[in-house]
Amino acid sequence: MRKSEEHLLQVRKLEELGHLAGGLAHHLNNLMTVVTGYSELLLNQVPEGDPRHGAIVKIRAAGERAAELTRQLLAFAGSRSFGPRWWR
Repeated sequence: MRKSEEHLLQVRKLEELGHLAGGLAHHLNNLMTVVTGYSELLLNQVPEGDPRHGAIVKIRAAGERAAELTRQLLAFAGSRSFGPRWWR
């Protein structure tokens, strides 16, 4: 009986961890949508020769890496939603 109770407790902990990961992923996704969106807007306005252009490209790349982490967290959490399609 004791082993089954311990197993049930472990399963509940893993479920809670998945729920937490899913919530964190959704918040991260919301924040990175803003970062990636604004970096795209800036790249459309700042010419390639501008010294700021490289930094904006790095910001966009960081947003894309964060989007991949979001997808991984959502997959871990068992979510079927993997963020906006334009991030794929």
